[in-house]
Amino acid sequence: MAVHFCRILGGGFREKDHIAKPSGPALLMFALRTVLVIDGARPGALPAEATQVALRYAQVNAHAISRILPDLVVLPLFGAGFDAIEALARLERFGFRGDVIVRTPDLPNSDIVERELSAVAPTLRVRLMGPTTKD
Repeated sequence: MAVHFCRILGGGFREKDHIAKPSGPALLMFALRTVLVIDGARPGALPAEATQVALRYAQVNAHAISRILPDLVVLPLFGAGFDAIEALARLERFGFRGDVIVRTPDLPNSDIVERELSAVAPTLRVRLMGPTTKD
């Protein structure tokens, strides 16, 4: 199969028309093509076929979302000058309608936090991922 590359956001490349084979952890139940990683959040184990695109929170806008077309977004619970509530609202406002992993420290009541974040952006599928020793 031919793999085509396209320039995104003036730098870097991502694969286009590349079909990912399902693999990786059970958390990722779908074939990932592109993962948007915001502010250096650690995405954890991803299928080898997935392309990662890193952006700072300030770079996340409608143009970036429409060019990158992420299947998954990974972001921190707290970033430099923003938190997950702001980031989720921004992603939804700019047209993203997919899966989001919010990286968190150890939380005593992660279910409550996950419900609160999901309520902020009901069109997104939000999951929390705490620290692990593997990533």
